[in-house]
Amino acid sequence: MNNMMLQQDVIFNDDSFDFNPDQLSETRSQGGQATRGEDIIPVPGYYTVKVVAGGVKTDRDSGALIRDKQDRPVFSIQRIAVLEPAEMAGSVPIFQDIYTNGFQPKNWKTGETLPGPKTFPFMQALASIDDTLPTTDFNTNCHELANQLGAKPNMTVRLGYHATDIDYAKAQITAGVDKKVAYKAAELKPAAFRNPDGTWRQETMGPSGNLVKAKVRITEWVRSSDTTKTLGPLTPRG
Repeated sequence: MNNMMLQQDVIFNDDSFDFNPDQLSETRSQGGQATRGEDIIPVPGYYTVKVVAGGVKTDRDSGALIRDKQDRPVFSIQRIAVLEPAEMAGSVPIFQDIYTNGFQPKNWKTGETLPGPKTFPFMQALASIDDTLPTTDFNTNCHELANQLGAKPNMTVRLGYHATDIDYAKAQITAGVDKKVAYKAAELKPAAFRNPDGTWRQETMGPSGNLVKAKVRITEWVRSSDTTKTLGPLTPRG
């Protein structure tokens, strides 16, 4: 776990950062109930959660900040606790990195790049905590997100499933496939865990032929002022 905050004298610059907080109102999504116990994952849907462990990523041994290839900081949330709806309450690991580089949104059906401003995951995360905080200054936003995550905030997010068939990836690498290509082929997307009737299962058959358990990830950050989301599992659709 890592709740270390960015040192206040560290300044981060990103010349490509072109962000207007007003664009958050147009943010595109990345696309029977029982009381839950520890690490029993919630059904995909919208939830109010608490960050149990998260912050800027650092090297376990040296404590140095981990940066991306463009020398920008990287954040991570290691564990969350579902607060609402209460019947789904419980704690679950996610180990999700939050990058500070922006990307151009794409049509998830066609893969076509969409026009308009870039999407910045770390700005979406900050706005989900408190959408009055984002500014046009990259450095300020980095420090603010570090401080907020360290304070273990509450926020509303959409949770979804994903997984990697590790056995398949290892077999592909042994067969001579490039490691990056092998792990890409071993990824299991949310649809792999959907039943024919639209409900969800928490494990599915991977390309290796072995059962793979679903893991939870945040697939959408809901702005703190957005009260339009219905909390709970998504309505099943066939």
